[in-house]
Amino acid sequence: ICMFDFRRFLLTNFLNRGNTHFSDATDRGDTLSIRNFCQTYTLRDIDNIQASCNKYINQDCLQEELRAFDERRHPNTPRHGKWGIVAKDKLSYGYQFLKPRGQWFFSSPLTLALRQLDINPNTRKAMIQMDVAQEELTCLSSVVFYISGSEMHSTFVFRSLDAFNGFPYDIPIFHNKVFTEAVLRYNTMYVAKLSIGTMTIFVHDFHIYQADIPEIIALP
Repeated sequence: ICMFDFRRFLLTNFLNRGNTHFSDATDRGDTLSIRNFCQTYTLRDIDNIQASCNKYINQDCLQEELRAFDERRHPNTPRHGKWGIVAKDKLSYGYQFLKPRGQWFFSSPLTLALRQLDINPNTRKAMIQMDVAQEELTCLSSVVFYISGSEMHSTFVFRSLDAFNGFPYDIPIFHNKVFTEAVLRYNTMYVAKLSIGTMTIFVHDFHIYQADIPEIIALP
């Protein structure tokens, strides 16, 4: 049984609470924003989020997002078939996580972070920072991995995240293609048997656009 409802999630967090504020932060207009949003999800939570959001998201755009994840540069792909939110000159997330560093093919940011965990499971250095030396900043700023007991956990820090047009795509994709991949790689590289733990997201500015509110309210 899916316990997560995407429409209720949006209404509860943005339209039925008093800690949101309007800000004119982008060329798309005003946003209704929550500052410093933080939530921790289990593997079951992620499955429920994905099941609920699949009823609303544009499946063609989702497949394009998945295809573009591993390309060097992310195309200007519309979500919900309405508008492009990713600049053409932005390095794709997959490339930033898996790109080789220097001449060593296996020295990708993800591999280097996992190596820190192998050296010291309690380290605070198992971190990947997104490339800021580009014209268009990524919404995701950094990822930190840590081990507790027999589980690996992760924290994804976003500078900005669109709850309506971004959350239903990004959270399952980051969980499946980054966090799950990290656990699988660690277990393979270091002959370990870690399980997938929790995924915490911290968002500096979690928002919906004012222009999207009628469509959100009309969701079935």
